Amino acid sequence: MENARTVICTKCGAQLEPDQDYNIYRCNFCGVAFGSSILFNKDAMEKADKSLQLGEYNEADVWYRCVLMREPKNFMAFRGRILCAGKWKSVTEIDTEVMSEVRIKKLYKRIEEAMGHSDDEEMDYFASFRKVVSVIERYCQNENEINPLNARLAKLSEQRKQFYIQQEEAEREAEEQPVRVITEIYGETAVKNSVKEVEQKLQPLLEQRKYLDHEFRVARQFLIGVEKKKGIDTTQKK
Repeated sequence: MENARTVICTKCGAQLEPDQDYNIYRCNFCGVAFGSSILFNKDAMEKADKSLQLGEYNEADVWYRCVLMREPKNFMAFRGRILCAGKWKSVTEIDTEVMSEVRIKKLYKRIEEAMGHSDDEEMDYFASFRKVVSVIERYCQNENEINPLNARLAKLSEQRKQFYIQQEEAEREAEEQPVRVITEIYGETAVKNSVKEVEQKLQPLLEQRKYLDHEFRVARQFLIGVEKKKGIDTTQKK
């Protein structure tokens, strides 16, 4: 067993201790344990990248963690763990999709871990990654505010359609003219006012979305530019 090598726990930062009886490395602080054959697998990074491209994010994350236990400053392993947390195969796959708060918190945690082990150039990269996640978080909040307003508009639109149908029927029957007038005053007018109110609430939210779209594209393009300089393949593999 390779018990002479220093192995760092990626969960708590403590040093893993070799357990000769079970041929594993164990963290005495948080309980994490890895088999020696996995931990020192020379193809760990290759296996991690392959699992990532297959969309096997949990499997990929395990292999990236193995790499980081041996090489605590490995840029590609930190990058890989962030992609796993976001369920992305590459930075070009990142989009302003709606995601859960749990997933967003995990992304922030992975990014902070990476920034804590980075030099200046890599720090800029991971800071930009944090910017991307921040935009996605605000985009999700924006979406949560817009969706109910759009649903309200759709409902009001259906109500207006019903009023028009009632008016057409009233016009065909002269004796129903008073009903038509009442409908216009108390029905259609109220709906028009409601539509105007909803649209006024929507306008700043839609403007904010445009700004977030621009901010997101700039931050993601920076990530892609850094990866190209580092010779990382940024294309999405099928």
